[in-house]
Amino acid sequence: MNIFSQNEILSMVWQAGPMVKLVMLLLLAFSVVSWSIIFMKYRMIRRARKETNQFQEIFWRSRSLATAFGESKDLTFSPVAELFRVAVAPELRRRGIGGALVAEFLRQARGRGMRSAVLEVGAANAAALALYRAAGFE
Repeated sequence: MNIFSQNEILSMVWQAGPMVKLVMLLLLAFSVVSWSIIFMKYRMIRRARKETNQFQEIFWRSRSLATAFGESKDLTFSPVAELFRVAVAPELRRRGIGGALVAEFLRQARGRGMRSAVLEVGAANAAALALYRAAGFE
């Protein structure tokens, strides 16, 4: 059983002092803003997942990296597609992006208790070998 009816609650709000009304108005405003941000982030994550799935389909059906690169340019919300483009695009190489990614990965992994890491790279991939050696790998 409700102690207060809806009319009594509205009456209490209406009769409240100006400071109480201001606080309630601010709480309402922050609530609306918070829910707007939550909804926006939900939509962004949903789009990122969708585009990542699209990228995986493109990647596995493509016969060459150049084809996958070209078809993935419109997938701007997929972090996987973006990482692929950074690794493949010649104009984005030698800018320190790979080193920064490796350093950040290692920093976060150490913060979570990682004691060692193993990388696998082809012997013909001189650029990747140099990057990993610069990061401390043997």
